[in-house]
Amino acid sequence: MVFNRKFVSPREVIEAAMRAFKDFAEINLQKNGTTTNQPPQPRSSVWHPPPRGVSKINSNASLGTGKKAGGLGFVLRNSHGDCLRAVSKPAQFHTAIIREALAMRDAVLYALGDCVEKVVVESDSLDLVRLIQDTSRTSPSEIGSIVQDIRHLITYFVQCDIAHVFRETNSFPDSLSRRAMSCACETVWPNFIPWIQDLCNLDSSVVSRFPTE
Repeated sequence: MVFNRKFVSPREVIEAAMRAFKDFAEINLQKNGTTTNQPPQPRSSVWHPPPRGVSKINSNASLGTGKKAGGLGFVLRNSHGDCLRAVSKPAQFHTAIIREALAMRDAVLYALGDCVEKVVVESDSLDLVRLIQDTSRTSPSEIGSIVQDIRHLITYFVQCDIAHVFRETNSFPDSLSRRAMSCACETVWPNFIPWIQDLCNLDSSVVSRFPTE
């Protein structure tokens, strides 16, 4: 093959075309905010303590075998990872978003009652976290009043951050919510109970893992 008065072999033509296609593909990927040949990033499932002087709340809820019976659970910890408050509370609700919202509201109320001034509130319900963070969004009617309560309550903190965490990180409040289904009433667990201490250590010891579908 002759190109610009120079002989070019078919193999060289193919190699040049492949290089051009590769360059084109990489440019398009960069424009889309992605890069090539990168392995999936591991998601951390380890609970991280808050900064010094800040407390952290993790809340969760579980649904029992009945259609409405379930439990709420939440834990308040300091920057050293020490458990300040662990609560299990039986409850009834219709949907997942309602139970998560109820758990967060109760957790915030306890933190205010304990005179916490700076707090990070974490939940594994991404929908709920987005509703709390974005005050311009209209909440579904079923949880509208609860979301408004939470938005109002967190204004009493000197500092409050609402954050989403993966379910693996939320094992402590998950266990508390499951235990609530066997409780006759709301229970505040003493910190010296061995299984409370074990749960407190569990979130901080889970290894990072790659996300799964």
